[in-house]
Amino acid sequence: PDATDRRAPTARIAVPRCATRLSRTACRRFRASPRAWRTLRGTVSDPSPSSGIARVELTIVRRTGRRCAAYDGRRFVSMPCARAGRRTVAARVRGRAWALRLLTLPRGRYVVTARAVDRAANRQRRPAARSLGLR
Repeated sequence: PDATDRRAPTARIAVPRCATRLSRTACRRFRASPRAWRTLRGTVSDPSPSSGIARVELTIVRRTGRRCAAYDGRRFVSMPCARAGRRTVAARVRGRAWALRLLTLPRGRYVVTARAVDRAANRQRRPAARSLGLR
């Protein structure tokens, strides 16, 4: 029997929480604001807990016409869309949660993807993705 861990971990992207006092309309408006997404959060799980999560890689791409801009950990850098989709930043992982504080987040359309990697070098096959339209 092969004792190698081949099961891939899974990362998910969480939607920002709204205060309980907000109405549904106000909550929708809040979730469409850059302020709500300044800290990206999510959960991560590994079917083989013995290997543990090594990192969560995030790709944050902003589309502007035919060009794209990728987040490099400090700011958005303009580049061709094919290259932007390969630019990753690492999130902070604590237990079963991950978080990444964005230093800048202008209004616009974004695609955020998260991919987990465990210590046995297994990568999440299909990354979690979320489209954002921030006003």
